Amino acid sequence: MSIFFNVILPVIAVFGAGFILQRFKPIDIRAVSTLFIYVFLPALVFTKLYEATFDRSYTILLIFAFVQLGLMISLSKLAKHIFKWSHSVESASILTAGFMNAGNYGVPVIMFAIGEQALPYAIFFMVIQTMFMNSFGVYYASRSSSGIRRAVMKVFTLPATYAALIAIILQNISWEIPETVYSTLSMVGGAAIPVMMVILGMQLASITSITFNWQVIISTVSIRMLIGPNCVRFYKSSRCRSNSRSGLNNCSIHA
Repeated sequence: MSIFFNVILPVIAVFGAGFILQRFKPIDIRAVSTLFIYVFLPALVFTKLYEATFDRSYTILLIFAFVQLGLMISLSKLAKHIFKWSHSVESASILTAGFMNAGNYGVPVIMFAIGEQALPYAIFFMVIQTMFMNSFGVYYASRSSSGIRRAVMKVFTLPATYAALIAIILQNISWEIPETVYSTLSMVGGAAIPVMMVILGMQLASITSITFNWQVIISTVSIRMLIGPNCVRFYKSSRCRSNSRSGLNNCSIHA
């Protein structure tokens, strides 16, 4: 129960603020989202990855993200053949099962549950998921009119991609960012998490009507909720075994 009050409830409260705002004072979500993508998000990605100490955990996290995505896509394709889905339904299943909301929902939950020390990992995973969504996701969402090459190139239109690359490069050279510049970036980046949470609430409030296909929903949710958590459990157990071999006694995110 403490997890609900200390982690989930604060996140829902901020989502609710965006939901209520959009219901009673409609705002152009595209304008707010553009501001977030081109201003707040790059600052957050840059500062957190610049402060991070990159080790083997980041490599394992990257491998895990690719393995999970491949597994979710494969299972969705298997479900397509079993249930005789059309290509459009298959794409919808892949987009639902294979791509997670690691930003608007994942980052705040990790921050409330674990703390600031986990944010570099959460941001790194969010960048991976953003790149997946804007490459593989774009391909599956519009594969009838967009090839994989065009979808992959879309990744390089995202400011967060360059923010991550610049942060990693600056970590490996002797030049240091002036304090005034870095403090400004930190201030802007600090606003990114609450802004992304409010945006998600606003997006939820903009949904007007939905037609449910329960066969697809149950199949896709089963793939996502049964297979996905087991992937995480396997990842965690592998980290614990690695810790044991290294003489560590914990299985925390810093392991």
